[in-house]
Amino acid sequence: MTNLTPPARDRETCDYCDRAQAEADWPLYRAQCVGCAVRALAQGPLFHAAGVEGSIAAPYRKALAQVFGDDWRNGHERVKAEHARIKAARDLTRSASGSDAPKPLSRLNSVTQPGLI
Repeated sequence: MTNLTPPARDRETCDYCDRAQAEADWPLYRAQCVGCAVRALAQGPLFHAAGVEGSIAAPYRKALAQVFGDDWRNGHERVKAEHARIKAARDLTRSASGSDAPKPLSRLNSVTQPGLI
């Protein structure tokens, strides 16, 4: 049987979370930060699939349980709220620039540093 015990998380938020609040497409994440895990899930394929399918599939539930343990349902609510926040920030950026086209990322998405997820 797979162990779904969440890994130890050092903090609820971090400086990368702060930057992501100011910049919707902030590409860095800390592995031991719950806020970063929420942001990563909110932008990931498992969350997207749950929205398309209208249900929480086993792989997404497992990912939620790895972060939130038995409280995965409330974790899903946090992920949904973060997804809405990111979408609203992107929409605001597009509207401020006068363009409906997505803004290209200004940084690489794949950064290799210790402590990133």
